[in-house]
Amino acid sequence: MLRYARAGTWQETLRENRPRCSRLAAPYKPYLERRFAEGHSNVTRLQRELLAENAPATYQMVRAYIAALHAAH
Repeated sequence: MLRYARAGTWQETLRENRPRCSRLAAPYKPYLERRFAEGHSNVTRLQRELLAENAPATYQMVRAYIAALHAAH
């Protein structure tokens, strides 16, 4: 609340959104990058493939990483 009370303008009340690191473990990122390059971007399918390899990957983790790959291309 003090941030709002001390702000001279409404722009000063906004917080900066910093990019977050992916929670997806590093060993699985190259696999997803390869599959994405092959044309596979179905998040459910990719997550199931990772789970079959005992990767601790949630749907949300895979979705966020695939979205980042889409944005980069």
